[in-house]
Amino acid sequence: MSDVQSDPDMPIGPEIRTILQPKYEDIKEFWIKTLETVPYISFADRVVSSTPQMDSISVEKTVSAELFQKLKSFTDKEGLSLFKCLVGLVQLLWSIRANGQKFAMSTYVDQRIFSPKLTTSVGRGVNFTPLSCEVRDDDKLTVLTFLRENGTMLEKCTENGIFPFGDLKHFLPEDHYHNIMTSFVTFGTDEMRNMGKGNDMRGGLDANVRVKALFGPNTELYFDILNRKISKTIGIVLYARKDCFTEERIRMILNAFLGLLEDAVENPQITVRTLQSKPYITQLQGKETLSLWSTSTNV
Repeated sequence: MSDVQSDPDMPIGPEIRTILQPKYEDIKEFWIKTLETVPYISFADRVVSSTPQMDSISVEKTVSAELFQKLKSFTDKEGLSLFKCLVGLVQLLWSIRANGQKFAMSTYVDQRIFSPKLTTSVGRGVNFTPLSCEVRDDDKLTVLTFLRENGTMLEKCTENGIFPFGDLKHFLPEDHYHNIMTSFVTFGTDEMRNMGKGNDMRGGLDANVRVKALFGPNTELYFDILNRKISKTIGIVLYARKDCFTEERIRMILNAFLGLLEDAVENPQITVRTLQSKPYITQLQGKETLSLWSTSTNV
């Protein structure tokens, strides 16, 4: 892979397929098995328009210094990376909405972790990659155990993240492919983005340009987590399609995530079942069934 010569003006997909041979089929089988079921998961509080909308609204919050220190102490003690902890909690929040179904959301993976010579163009250095998640049906499952188990799956998804995202269309049902794109989560650092090496590879663009570049016809939410190393805190921006969400709804989702984060670092042994009765979850779910593992149709 390190010997691949790249033309920045050519599509990256053919290059990746060449690199993957003869492992292309093995990685393809991983994704076929992992993405066997991809339900539609939505937090929208408005009827989703059939006409694609590119306009978005956003809400931003910064984790308090006290909570950030608790988060660092928690991840250091438990041997978890910030990525596995924070992205895992986003997935945990989505799993509550999924009513126990296995689901997938998307992220970016920097292809240069596989081969520094894969591309010489910043804009061609990333690939959309699914992140699969399933919460075990176990009333004793703790947040810490979930994060560890889910962290293993995050590693597998990242390791197989070189697979061309567009190739998923060839073996996934069309609705499953679109459902993967419904929600995005990204994690990066301000140091990486300022160097043009961030998770989203758009360090030189402001947030409005970045989110408009990301949102497509099937994307509803974009959860952007930024580890600010200089100021030692975490900044979170939640972007949402303007035709699907009210600002109040976006704030509720962001507050629910911060509630999960605070409860997780305060008491890693709290069960996932207990979390579903927390006010920040019940308010978000409204009058809907709150069981994490109840049998239901796609939300």
